[in-house]
This record gives sequence, structure tokens and C-alpha cells, in this order.
Amino acid sequence: MNIKRGLAALFTTTVVLGATALPSSAQTSAPGTLSNHHSGGGYSVPVPTLLTNTKMDWAQGSSEWVNLSWTSKADLTNVRVYVVANSKGIEVEYPSNQNGYTSLLDNNTLSSNEIDFTSVKLTTDTSNSGTKKALVYIRWSYEGRTYQLYAGRLQLTNKKYKGDDFAILTESASVSSDPAAADKNWVEFNYKGLAPRTTNMAMTVESDLDVYYPQQKFTSLHHDETLHSGETDVARIWLDPELLESGQQKLVVNISYRDVSGQSKTESHVIELTID
Repeated sequence: MNIKRGLAALFTTTVVLGATALPSSAQTSAPGTLSNHHSGGGYSVPVPTLLTNTKMDWAQGSSEWVNLSWTSKADLTNVRVYVVANSKGIEVEYPSNQNGYTSLLDNNTLSSNEIDFTSVKLTTDTSNSGTKKALVYIRWSYEGRTYQLYAGRLQLTNKKYKGDDFAILTESASVSSDPAAADKNWVEFNYKGLAPRTTNMAMTVESDLDVYYPQQKFTSLHHDETLHSGETDVARIWLDPELLESGQQKLVVNISYRDVSGQSKTESHVIELTID
């Protein structure tokens, strides 16, 4: 993420509403003079109003998209929103199709009395609790002039996560001993994330069978090695049908990973395997 590129593009003719200097903690991320006055403060031009409650409970280590809702009493065009991290341990990302800012869902125009929203992805670190802060600035055009305003401060109460890291969704599987089915002899283990983030997930299997891993000595999740809250992903191993005999087998799956606080952990579960 490069906040500098987005904010450096502000027009030199932009009218800044309010005169308080940008906080020094954000100077390196957001160069230029922006207002610290909140929206709705008796200005001579229509200003957008931030409707979203800026105080949020936040699970430690979470990475979530946050919707910021806006309204206005007049048609405002070329709306852009910039969010600047104002404390350590928080990262800001914008939608991939927008370079250094976020804009409205439908287009970049906020129509009179319309409610629309902008989205920004916020990620907090895994090592510190406490409140994380980010400053919200909005820029828009009205009657041929461009304006910008400090709209508010997001406050994320970063609470330590307590609970299971993930759920194991697979208890049984089946494969074939028919050599013609070799391309289908993948055994899948499905998992669902419960903690905000579980990283570095790697699985090995204890069995009397010869197990083949995608990563030579282990397997991991299909998408990547991280499982986010609510995300479902799958790990796979392959069994050679020419080395199998019909019957029942137990596969002990050993999982190593790091929890949301960065602590290394292990967990095991059993798969009941049917060989046809």
C-alpha cells in the first residue's frame, strides 16, 4: 500500500476546510496540509457526512474490510476517501482497482440525500492489544471546485482473541485401489478458520500407507498457508492405487501452525479412510 501516491495527487487548487495541521504521526504517510475539522461544521459549501460509528471492537490480528457510509445534502462528484494509520500495529489497504484511495460503491458521485459507502481493509497486528487508530479524510468536487476535509478518526479496540483456532471439517474419506483411478486418488482435509488469522499451516500424515505430498515432505492449504476467520480451505495428499488394498485405514493428520498471537502450536486429528 502506498498512501503517498494517492495523497500526493491532490489538486493544488483544492480548498481545505478547517486549518488544523495534519498530526505529526501521519506526516510521512500523508504529505500535505489536510484539515482536522470534522464534517458538518457550518461550512459555506455542502460537505459529506460520515455516518459510520467510528468506534469498533476488533479481534486482535483481524484483517477485515470496513464499510464507511456517507451522505450529503447536495450532489458531490469525484469523491475519494483516504485512511491514514495513526498508531502502530495497523495497516491500511484499498480496493485493487483504486490507486491509493477508496471511492463509492456505485460510482464516484454522492447524490443529494443518498447514502453510499466506501470500503477499506484494515489489519491489526497480532502482538499488541489496545486501541488502534486511523484518520479518515475525504475529497470531493462541487460546482467546479475541489474540497477536502478531515471526517473523523477510526478507533479499533484491539482485543485478544480467545477461542479455537480452526475447525476440522473432514472425518472420513475414500480412495480406490483401481490403477485407472490414479488421477482421482487425492485425499482432502477441509478446515474452517475460527480465529482472525492462523498462519504457517503444514500437515503431515502418520499411516502404514505410502503418502505423497504436494510439497515433498508436507502438505498445506490450497489457497495459501493462512486460514482467516470464516474461510474454508483444503489440504491434499495422494495415494498410489497400485500400492493399496481394499479395506479400512486410519490416517493421523498432524498439523503445525502459528496462532493469531504468533505462538507455534500443533494439533492432530484422525481420518477414517475407506479403500474400495
